[in-house]
Amino acid sequence: MSTATISMGSAKHAVIARTLTNEIAHGVFHVGEILPSEADLSTRFEVSRHTVRAALRTLQELGLISSQPGVGSVVRASQVDAHYTQSFTSVEDLLQYTKTTRFEMLERAEVVADAGFSQRVGGRAGDRWWHLVMLRTAMEHDLPVTLADVFVPYDIGLTLGDFPHHEMPIFTQIEKTGALIVEIKQEIAAAMPAEKEALILGIERDQPVLVITRRYYGKQMQLLEVTRTVHPAASFTYQMDVRLAPQRTM
Repeated sequence: MSTATISMGSAKHAVIARTLTNEIAHGVFHVGEILPSEADLSTRFEVSRHTVRAALRTLQELGLISSQPGVGSVVRASQVDAHYTQSFTSVEDLLQYTKTTRFEMLERAEVVADAGFSQRVGGRAGDRWWHLVMLRTAMEHDLPVTLADVFVPYDIGLTLGDFPHHEMPIFTQIEKTGALIVEIKQEIAAAMPAEKEALILGIERDQPVLVITRRYYGKQMQLLEVTRTVHPAASFTYQMDVRLAPQRTM
């Protein structure tokens, strides 16, 4: 399976912010300690001081550091008071997810399914798929809440043209082409992140993640989309409400 190189692009400041946040949380920098100077951080991350300032501003907005003239950036807290909760009671709740998060496309590639792919994702060996990798962050802070692998059958991807849309889930775009999604099967599991996943999410390899796999089926029970989302367990809650029918009086 061929994949493109991950490009963080204009989000370099976010990567630096996530790295420093993780280091503060793990005691590399303690509460009351002064962070390295902008010049030192600029050298370390090989970016401009403007990018470093943007990263430090994020940490300040999260309440992790404060800026003191003539002193520098002082660590004020070891943990971010930021937690993202996704509620799910209907398909409409999946639509709300796109309105409370922003996404960045990391990879996009065409793949041909082999036996291993078919076992993990679905479909038949030899089928062609589009594979997208997207990072989602919550609107209220700059920390990631979801790293998603999205698989769409090749022909459907051609029909969609330019996708995904930043305000519309892919399954909604698929239905706009005339296909009808009649069933969504969901699996939730706890796991340890792969090295690449931990790097992008800004967490350690020993920090557990929540993995949610959804398969979207059409009228003939054909796969129209498969998503595998990885969420940092320490900052993500998945909430599902189940309403029971009233018991019948005998």
